[in-house]
Amino acid sequence: MNSVEATRTTEPTGSGPERAHRLGRLGAWCYDHRRIVLLGWIIGLIAVIGLASTLGSRFEDDFGGAGQSQQARELLRQRFPTQLGDTARVVFHASGSLDGSGGRIDNALDMIRPLPSVVTSSWAASRSAWR
Repeated sequence: MNSVEATRTTEPTGSGPERAHRLGRLGAWCYDHRRIVLLGWIIGLIAVIGLASTLGSRFEDDFGGAGQSQQARELLRQRFPTQLGDTARVVFHASGSLDGSGGRIDNALDMIRPLPSVVTSSWAASRSAWR
């Protein structure tokens, strides 16, 4: 009779072949039960989205809070009132002459002008310069 004796060296838990064996078993189980795993991921995703929408913060653009930003805002308001707030430029591009684009630019500016805090537009001055 032949007898085979196996010896096993012990390694710290969670490393080496032991860990690879556990991950292999987990992967095999996930493959064997792939529909359940997919359904679990979908349910988990829906749960996370639901929790985020109910518990998550809502977007706010109120910069009137206390602290250093409020102090900086007050300093700007007192000493540099023209620099208070943000600026944005609207740039139009035409691949040729602006003669045909003038009406579309005027329409776009007519939609922009009623927005709060729109200060100036140099379109009228520059339009007369290129004519």
